Formats: sequence, C-alpha cells, structure tokens
Amino acid sequence: MRHVLRNFLNAFCVLISLFFISNAYAENWQHPGVLLNRAQLDFIKQKVSEKAQPYYQQFLNAQASAYGSKNYTPKGPYTGGVIQCGPYSNPDLGCSAATSDSDAAYLQAVLWYITGDQTYANNAIKIMNAYSRNLKGFAGHTPGYPCPGASSQCTNGPLQAGWDSEKWPRAAEIIRYGNNGSAGWAQADITAFSAMLKNIYQPLIYKGSSGNGNWELTMIDAMMGIAVFNEDLPLLRYAQQMWKARIPAYFYNYNLDNPLYPGTHAPFPSGKTGNWNGQTVFKTHTSGVSQETCRDLGHTAYGISAAINAAETDYIQGGTLTANLYTASGAQERIINALNVNAGLELSGSTTAPKDFCTDVGGKIIPGKSSTYVMAYNHYHNRLKDPRMADQSGTTGVAGTSNTYQWIQKGVLTNKQSSGAHMTVFESLTHYANAPTENSIIITANNQTMAQGSSIPTLTYSINPSTTLTTNPTCTTTATSSSSKGTYPITCSGAAKSGYTFTYVPATLTITEVAPTTGTLQVSASSSSDSRCSKVSDTLYVDGSSSGTKFTVGNGVSTTLNTGDHTLTLASVSLPLPSGDTSLTGTCKSTLSSTQVTIQQNVKTPVTATYAYQDTSGMSCKITSAKVTMQSDWGQPTLVNQFVIAITVQGVSANATSLNGTIVMKDPFVQNFWGNFGMMSSSYTNATGKFTGSISGNTFTLEGFITNATPLSVGSNPLQSMTLNGVTCQ
Repeated sequence: MRHVLRNFLNAFCVLISLFFISNAYAENWQHPGVLLNRAQLDFIKQKVSEKAQPYYQQFLNAQASAYGSKNYTPKGPYTGGVIQCGPYSNPDLGCSAATSDSDAAYLQAVLWYITGDQTYANNAIKIMNAYSRNLKGFAGHTPGYPCPGASSQCTNGPLQAGWDSEKWPRAAEIIRYGNNGSAGWAQADITAFSAMLKNIYQPLIYKGSSGNGNWELTMIDAMMGIAVFNEDLPLLRYAQQMWKARIPAYFYNYNLDNPLYPGTHAPFPSGKTGNWNGQTVFKTHTSGVSQETCRDLGHTAYGISAAINAAETDYIQGGTLTANLYTASGAQERIINALNVNAGLELSGSTTAPKDFCTDVGGKIIPGKSSTYVMAYNHYHNRLKDPRMADQSGTTGVAGTSNTYQWIQKGVLTNKQSSGAHMTVFESLTHYANAPTENSIIITANNQTMAQGSSIPTLTYSINPSTTLTTNPTCTTTATSSSSKGTYPITCSGAAKSGYTFTYVPATLTITEVAPTTGTLQVSASSSSDSRCSKVSDTLYVDGSSSGTKFTVGNGVSTTLNTGDHTLTLASVSLPLPSGDTSLTGTCKSTLSSTQVTIQQNVKTPVTATYAYQDTSGMSCKITSAKVTMQSDWGQPTLVNQFVIAITVQGVSANATSLNGTIVMKDPFVQNFWGNFGMMSSSYTNATGKFTGSISGNTFTLEGFITNATPLSVGSNPLQSMTLNGVTCQ
C-alpha cells in the first residue's frame, strides 16, 4: 500500500511540475531546434573558421569519417522497404544500414551548415528522401508486415525505430531551416518525411519500453525530435512526462531514493521492480549507479546519451535554467552523480568494479569507451556552474567531481571516429565544454547586398538569445560606395551587458554590378527575286564580337542589347550547291554589310537586310536569239505566240549540272515552257518563268507559248529579261 501511495504521489508531482514547466516555454517553436539551435550552429561555424581547438580537429575528424564523406551513398532502406531486426540486430535486414544512414544524414547536415558546401546538403537530402519514399515499416511491428518466422527474430524493431528517429529529426531540422533554408529540400519531400516520422516511426516508440532503460530513453528522445519537427505540442508534453518518470528508474541517487525506497531503488514507470543487471547494494557509496551499469558501460552510455539529448532539445524549445528537463524532479542531482560515477568507471579502464558494485555478476565491469558526456558537462558546468560537475580542479574517486571532465579529455576527444554507436556522432564538435552558455550572447551579422555605386546599406545583426543590451553592437564593412563588385566582410563589435560574454559571427556584403538598361534590336531579313537566297542562314555580329547570333532569311532575329550606339556586321554566306557541282559558286550578300544603330531603353530598333546572289565564277550568259517562231490561235480565244530562245553560256564546263534561271516575258504564259538541256523542273506565274536543269556544251534553248494583247509578229522578240545563276543575260 505504501508503494502504491508513493507511486501515486510521484505521478501527481510529475504532472504538477510538467504543468509549470509547460507555462515557461516559448509560444513559438524554435527551428532548427533538435539538439542544436542556430546560436550553437553559428558558434561552431565560427570556431571552425578560427581553427579553434578542439572544434577544428573534431571538424577534420568528422570530414574524414565514413559518415562525413562527400561520397557517402545511402545503404538503405532494405530491399522491399521493410526492416527486420532481431536481438542484438541478428538478423540484420536493414538495421545497421539505417543506423549508418541516419548518422550520416545528421553529420552531413552539420558539415553543410559549417562549410556551406552544397554537396553535404545534397547527401543528407538524398538519404532522407530515400527512406521517406521507400520505407514501409518494421517487420513484426508495423501493421501489414508480420515477422517472418518466430517473433523473436523481430524483437529489436522498436529499438531500431527509436535509434533512427532520434537522428532523422536532427538532420531534418538543420537541412529544413539552417542557413536560411537554402539547402534546397523540396516541400513535397519535407511533407513525405514528416509523414514517415508520424506514421511509421512514432507508433513503434509511443508506448515506450518496460525493459532496460536505454530503450525507453531512446524512444523518448526520438519523440522529442519528432514533436519539434512536426510541431506536435501534445507529443512533446507526453515525451517530457515519460522522461521525468524514467530518470529516477534509471539513475540511482541515495539522497533522493532512500527516504522513499529504503535499501533499494525507484521502480520502473510500469510499477515493476525492474532488472538492475546485478546491482543489489543501494547505499550512499553506490549512489550514481545506473540501471545498466552492471550490464556494460556501452549500454549505459546509450541511456545517458538519450536522456541528455532529450533534455538539450527541451532546453532549446523554451526551457530556462530553472525550468527544464535537465533540472526537473531532482534530475540534476541524479544525472550529475551518475555521470561522475560512470565516467569514473570508464576512466579507470578496470574490469573490476568498486566495492558493492555489480555484486551479482562477480563484481565485474565491462568498459564501453563511450563518446557521450560532453553535452551534459556543458550544461551543468558551463551553464549552471554546478560545483559537483567540476573541471580538472575537482575531486577524484568513484564519484569524483572531476571524473566527467577527465573522461572527456582522455576518452572522448581522443576518439577520432566518434561513431557514437547510437549516441550523438561527434558530440565534441557540436557540444564541447566551451559551447555557448546561459550567459553567452551571440551577435550574428546579417548578409547584405548592394549595387555598385550605391550607398552602404544599414548593417544589421541578430541577437541570440534575444535580449535587451546595455550597449548595442556596431557593425562595419571594409567596402565603400565606390568599391568594385565582389564580397566584403561585415563585422560587429562593442555590445555590452553586465554579466554576459559575447561571440561575434561575421557576415558578407556582396556588391553587384549595376544592371545596364537594355533595348531590342529587331533584324528582318529578306531575299531578292533570286530564290537561291531565300533560305540561307547568316550571323549577326555586334561591336566586333567573335561570336554572333545566327538567323535565317525569312525569319529574322531579335536580340537584347545595352542602350547606346552599336556597330552591326553581317557575315557573307556561301551558297550551297547541289552535290557534284563544282563549277558554279557564289555568295548571298546583304545590302547591310555594316551599319550603326542606336538602341534605346525598352524600344525595338528595326534593321532590314536584303540578300541577293552574286556570282563569283566569272560566268557570262549571252542570249543568241529570242524570237517568235509562229503565231496561231491553238484553240485559244486570242492568238498565241510560240517562242524559241537560244542562249550561249560562257565560263562553265560542259558538265555543269546546276543551272537556275528566270525569264520574264512581255506577256503572260498560256502553256508551260520547256528546254533541250535536261530540264529538271519549270514553273511559270503570269509572265515569269523559273527553271532548273543541266546542259551539254555551252548552249541550250527554251521554248513555250505566250499570249499577247497585241499579237507579236513572227520574228519579233517576246523576252523582257533573263538571269541565269544570278547573272543577267545580255
């Protein structure tokens, strides 16, 4: 009965404290806001740019790691989109792949924010899209996807879902909101990713776990991240409540637990006593032992990492120093005590447990070489300045106050891969002990753009966390109104507020070239009566440019030019001749060989180029005779005249195969005309006839019929003019 009452009181206190914490949170969601906010990301970026240690070395380590490779390729999701995870990931059908991919997505996002290299953003987006588009669920846990074989082959599904969904929102928040949302993640893909978190992952972790605490703490951390990304306030509150209930069941603290549970520990949230993996002595000298310490320090680190990650996200989303998960319901005393004890065990490197530790497992400790602890140290030492979380000046021993600091220096910073093993990868890069504290303010200059020759714009900045300063900073740039186009630094300095330190993040002023005013040049092109130039292409050159704008006669071209005077030049184009004809050559030349135009703003300036064929072969054409040979009505209403025209051509070979001619008669044709020179085609319209053909030798004749309003006498000349291959016949 006493335990029932205590459990009721504990639950009541959780609800009351949760109510007061919730009222302390900001009304607006903070983005990015899972594990890292903008202030922290800007701080890291600045430290890396300064090559400050240990940030810069951790940054290099991150780039050199498999997760930070620019060539990272997604390993999953598993074929068919269903992941199956057995005990200790055996069988492993997509489990390790999902762990690797979610770690990589997060680290690629962090590296993108620091470097601005789009490759990292593209990699993170590619990984996240691969899962949101193809993942269907977890075998044995997602409806519709039963476990193949025995159910024991799928037991780790919910834990794997927790591990993955801890990291997915971290990556997604940075990619979606970081660097002013410039990563290029499509809204449709964001929507699909949000649905994946809600519909596939959340159902598997929502009820938590009644087993080892690292499972449920992992699920709580995952729900915190999902709640932030999906802006799901009820889910956030639910996860906070679960965290507050699980922490006492995971970290034993003599001062807090012995009055309520003499000689033992707090029960699991389910009310069960719980398995403490061989720890049976609960006294003042074993205070700080974790529910999984005697299992191994690796799994203990999973639980520590998940607990702290959730608290950090809670803090970012509106917690204060006195109202957040880090400090709620005695959590501060429990966590500090537990971190120092477990870090001390890691630090010793011994497999022999201290007195009264792990008595039911032979007094043995299995080291874990964990890469966590950094985030918690930053909060309790830097932000809260709690003397129980000390630096090197603290005490040593089983629960020494310097143990956490010493393990970070000797065991965490020396881990070049920092894979995390389900913990935060490269926590020392993102949350090292010198990260921003409660009394640290980051002044971030804002990027600006101006046109060349303009006045320097007002240089602005942002303050994080938002606060009123005693003295506002002043921002300056090396650029002036007469500076050339390019980029120039913006730096801020001079901010003041009692009790606060300041970090300044620079920005860039980009000076752009003034865009010139423009107008349009409209080039029209036409050919003379010679059809050989009707489809020729030409090129327009402006102001002596080596590259021009191509256009086709009959279509013309429009081109945009800067306002002012320009010189236009047209190329001369050789006329293509039929295959095998090498005797007739020429060019289509425009009357517009070069001209000056003045382009006015937003005005179309027309220019017309007329093309005519010019022979370049030395060919001549002589009309030997042109006469009416007979006169008859031929059944027509009026008399018609038959004509014969004899032509002598000079300057061409006897095998010339390309003759293009035009005859203009004094009266219209009444019947087609023909020739004795291998005529290929002929046509006539009114008094104009056109023909093509070949000759043998240098002469040929044309015959046909025309009608005359006044009949021509036999022997008279019916021909007005004739051209052959562009040459006027004489």
